[in-house]
Amino acid sequence: AILSGIIKSSFLSILNKHEPMIRNNLLMAIAATKGVENLMAQEGKDALRSSMLKVVQQVMEKMMQNHKVSNLFLTAFVMQ
Repeated sequence: AILSGIIKSSFLSILNKHEPMIRNNLLMAIAATKGVENLMAQEGKDALRSSMLKVVQQVMEKMMQNHKVSNLFLTAFVMQ
């Protein structure tokens, strides 16, 4: 459990270090969506989540080849 905590802590520090690039690329992915109507359906939300996961995976692969992101969870989804 201690090793798991160290790995998580190390991974979080890497994510924090590259947060500006991740945020930028995520905003570009969101902007590329096909409209609000598409995001109202669950399929659209799932497609966006999948796209966002790929963005995070690409950044982490580019910056730190040995860190893999396997899933992305949205805890809130607000549309304005």
